[in-house]
Amino acid sequence: MQSLNARPNGLPDVPTLKEKGYDINISNWRGVAAPQGLDDDVRSRWVAALKQASEDPAFQKRIEQLGIDVDFRSGPEFQDYVESLSSRLIPVAQAVASENR
Repeated sequence: MQSLNARPNGLPDVPTLKEKGYDINISNWRGVAAPQGLDDDVRSRWVAALKQASEDPAFQKRIEQLGIDVDFRSGPEFQDYVESLSSRLIPVAQAVASENR
């Protein structure tokens, strides 16, 4: 997996965020959303199934081959992660956008 602090092969002339002075690491994450008011039992079964899938040995092996880490989070822990990430990324994105106007 290519370092996030290195320029992509396809964009050799585009500076990284680190080169532009932003010391931030961006990862690619996924979340599963459900309608508000979802039954607690249904929610619990979804969380259990997703956790089980993320721990499957075949899945783990393939993810490792791709150079990706799995960091399963759910509920408030996931919400806290998203809010923390947003509070760090949004100002950087706004600053980068204003530089390029």
